[in-house]
Amino acid sequence: MLPAKIKNMIHWPFFNLFSKEVWAFTSLTFLSIFVLIRFVNLVPEVDDNFFFSSDDPQFQSEQRIDELFIRKDTQLIISATGDIRSSAYTKNVSTLSEALLKIEGVSSVNSITHFGPNNVKAALNSPLWKRLIISDDQRSTNLIVLLEENRSSEIIPKVERAISRFSKPDFQLKAAGLPYVIELIKRNLQRDLKIFTSLAVIIFGLFIFKLFHSKGVLLGTILCCFNACIWTLMILQLMHVPLGLLTANLGTIIFVMTLSHIIFLTYNWRNLLADGNKEGSVEKAVDLTFTASFWSMLTTLLGFVSLMSVPAKPLRELGLSGSIGAVIAIIVAYGIFPHFLRVAHLRIKENNFETIQNMTFIYLDKRRKYIATGIFVAMLLALPGLLNIKSDPSLLSYFSKSSEIYQGFSYIDHNGGSSPLLLVVRSKDDQPLNTSNTYNKLSNLQEALEQHRAVGSVISLPVLIAQAKKTALGWIFPKEWLLDVMASEKYDKISKSFVTENRKYGLFLLRMREIHRSSPRLKIVDEIQNIARVHGFNPEIVGGIYNLQGHLSKLVASSLIT
Repeated sequence: MLPAKIKNMIHWPFFNLFSKEVWAFTSLTFLSIFVLIRFVNLVPEVDDNFFFSSDDPQFQSEQRIDELFIRKDTQLIISATGDIRSSAYTKNVSTLSEALLKIEGVSSVNSITHFGPNNVKAALNSPLWKRLIISDDQRSTNLIVLLEENRSSEIIPKVERAISRFSKPDFQLKAAGLPYVIELIKRNLQRDLKIFTSLAVIIFGLFIFKLFHSKGVLLGTILCCFNACIWTLMILQLMHVPLGLLTANLGTIIFVMTLSHIIFLTYNWRNLLADGNKEGSVEKAVDLTFTASFWSMLTTLLGFVSLMSVPAKPLRELGLSGSIGAVIAIIVAYGIFPHFLRVAHLRIKENNFETIQNMTFIYLDKRRKYIATGIFVAMLLALPGLLNIKSDPSLLSYFSKSSEIYQGFSYIDHNGGSSPLLLVVRSKDDQPLNTSNTYNKLSNLQEALEQHRAVGSVISLPVLIAQAKKTALGWIFPKEWLLDVMASEKYDKISKSFVTENRKYGLFLLRMREIHRSSPRLKIVDEIQNIARVHGFNPEIVGGIYNLQGHLSKLVASSLIT
């Protein structure tokens, strides 16, 4: 025998909402939430090649550069502003460098005090360190922090805490670099996922309750929409499709798709009840609504499927994710939600919302010709605006001007450039780069690239050789001997980052300026390649985030058209 209190609880109106099917689905919801939290990765996957698939030419170019040279793309740049010639400033840089080196996952730190020129005066006189560490206005120096691969997410928060701890009015620290940008994008996507999902539940929940005044309808709607999102994410996890740049807000999209079916189904069911058709009202509402819902789902599905043929990887992932979500949404809406309608209690009365809706429909229906004409005219007037769409915006435009990342990137961009571009060249006459004639042409190319308006700074083989010759007795030894020395572990194999072992290929690392850029990135890249050709070199490979962003913009524009 059940205790009296439990018997009374079972007869509460809330528990009267439940049938065996509803209880089973509610239990399944809690199980789904457990599986989602325990087994589904909800962290957006973003890296420097997040827009390109493995068979894309741009991704393959990056792979070729990796095969030819030792790359160190996991660099974090910390700009330290202050009186760079003071002893207090030098001490602050040294203390910060030591603190950064103690962080697990930090491979090395290059600064004016650590693994670099040892002091500001030496850096100013150094062909290499002046470009890498000293800002153009000589008001700051850079700390170049090399992070271990695939550990940025756990390292960067620790670096941020160190920056916060050591920052002060006379020693202002700003962070930039690709790992930092990627980490901030991940954080923003995770935040958006939480915010938009919560807002969808709250706003649409209030809307449903206001529209139908039924706790059963409200509960069924929330559970069905929520489960449609969860099950879609589970299927994507099984298919090894990660959350990405565009699919991070997939939950909101699926929530709305499921909700649209539920609203029309519930509205038809409500009208049947209002007309006195209580017997079999749910089944009749399903028969009445399903055909229209199916065609609506099919058009949505075809829209998502069309995205699966575009070149851009995130759009393809969105197409696959949306296609799965569209099918799951209609299955849940018509397979699960009707059980909630069978036990729901509904007050049949016309509310203010419906009154306004009917009045609005009558008003607009009488003027539909004028409205259609107005829409057509507005469309024609808006067409010239297509020419003003920025398909290749600056990286900084993705962040608020008041944000720390914008301020840090802006300062670094003004002082040496912020976006890496990699140019791999080979002599047109196929001569090794360490021969006198070819090396002189390489030096001329270095100077020509530094004169380009979009280039902040350039590091290449001539800069390394010039730096090596600044050392004691360095001017005595031939270039080949210096390259062999710089390829050793003692010098962190630095020469292998800029010239291949057969001396046929050389790499130019350009830090490009993003602010005030007036030309598309790919046009600027073409100009850079033409400069190389003019100076006797063939641009064999182009890579780096600057080039990838240019092709990203091109892919987005072409994807929108197709």
